[in-house]
Amino acid sequence: NELPTRELFPNQSQGFIQLSPRTLDYIRQGLLADVEDPDGTGHLAYVPDMNIGGKTGTAESRQRRTTWFASMAPVDAPQFVVVVMVEDGAGGGKTCAPVAKIVYQAIKKKYFNGVELLNREISNSGMMNLPFSSEPRLSQDNR
Repeated sequence: NELPTRELFPNQSQGFIQLSPRTLDYIRQGLLADVEDPDGTGHLAYVPDMNIGGKTGTAESRQRRTTWFASMAPVDAPQFVVVVMVEDGAGGGKTCAPVAKIVYQAIKKKYFNGVELLNREISNSGMMNLPFSSEPRLSQDNR
């Protein structure tokens, strides 16, 4: 079960939205609840100790139905972003969230070896100290 090769690109922000800490906290709580609550539409992406926040969606046009699940982990200091889109899927939660779960399980296995993300040290910049380079690169063997 190999994961496909991925490409990493530098962050290219398109703008900035100023939110109060309270508003941002509400958004994070909602994203986390969507995955961690058994009734959440993104619950099929749940991986213990990953603190995944996500949002499911479905868009329909006359010809197509596009489903997606957009997510980040950990929700309070994101280090990983996983977005899954499927044409003509059943729904973002039913079709895409399970695929994201497989990706997060692989991330957990490769980078954390079962150690809780909550116990990772967070630097002054708010970024977690992870055991890999954050330099943008193209990789043939990052699986």
